[in-house]
Amino acid sequence: PPVPPSRGPKGADPAERAERRALSHAKWLALPIDDDPAAPKHRRPFAALTWQEEAALDPGWLRPQRCAGLLKAAGQNRVLRLWALAESGVDVDGVNECGETAAMVAARLGHADALRVLAWAGADLGKPAHGGYTPLSAARAHAHTAVLVVLREN
Repeated sequence: PPVPPSRGPKGADPAERAERRALSHAKWLALPIDDDPAAPKHRRPFAALTWQEEAALDPGWLRPQRCAGLLKAAGQNRVLRLWALAESGVDVDGVNECGETAAMVAARLGHADALRVLAWAGADLGKPAHGGYTPLSAARAHAHTAVLVVLREN
């Protein structure tokens, strides 16, 4: 797989980003919502993993698991994990119980690199959380200048 972008998608074709987002969302929609106890469990034999394999390890077999993983990766600035989730299929605009998207979490915590990957994946960087707060307002409130630069570029 290609290496995720190290710089923002400045100048990236909007149609390409929309296509990437739609493809990821279609993969995510194909996942089950609830666990089927009769379904076979996926197990991997023990082995050392490359950094690419570690980032893509167990993205979750259910939609809620993938959304939770995306929000967690955004909060921890795990860029490769975000990229792997976007490639394997996830709703990049999925929300937590507060209505926060992964972009909102990354902006609030000052994770500019995570925000760049989310922009690359086609996430809506202006989607407000419950209460009307946006990633831009969160970045301004916490004075995260690197995040403000990424938001301005996109």
